[in-house]
Amino acid sequence: MVSLCVIGAAAMGCGAPAGPKKFQVTGKVTLDGQPIQKGYIIFQPVKAGDPPEGAEILDGKYVVRTMPGDKKVEIKASKSTGEKSGKGDEVQENYIPPQYNVKTELTAKVTDKESTNQFDFTLKTKP
Repeated sequence: MVSLCVIGAAAMGCGAPAGPKKFQVTGKVTLDGQPIQKGYIIFQPVKAGDPPEGAEILDGKYVVRTMPGDKKVEIKASKSTGEKSGKGDEVQENYIPPQYNVKTELTAKVTDKESTNQFDFTLKTKP
C-alpha cells in the first residue's frame, strides 16, 4: 500500500509546480552618495511575456529573485510632503528623479550565474 502511494505521488509530481527558474540579484542603491533608507526596486523584463520582479530597498541594499535576461530597472522611494490628504493621511511623494523610474535609463543583464548578478546603482538628483 505504501509503495502504491509513493508511485502515485511520483507520477503526479511533488510539491509546487515548477516554473521558470529565477536567480538571486543583489546590490546597493545610493542617492547623492547616501544609501536609500527605504524604497523599492523593480526589474522590468525587456522581453515581452516575462513578469516584473521587485523587492524592498532597506538601508541601501536589496535582494530580489528574477528570471535571466535584459531588464529595465526602476527605483522608487517616497517621503512625506508635510501635507495631509482628504482622509487625514500624510501625502507621500516619490523623491527619486524620473530618469530612475517612470523614464528609467537604468538597465541590468541578469544571468543564470548568481555570482555575476550584483548591480549597484549610484543615483544623482543633479546631472
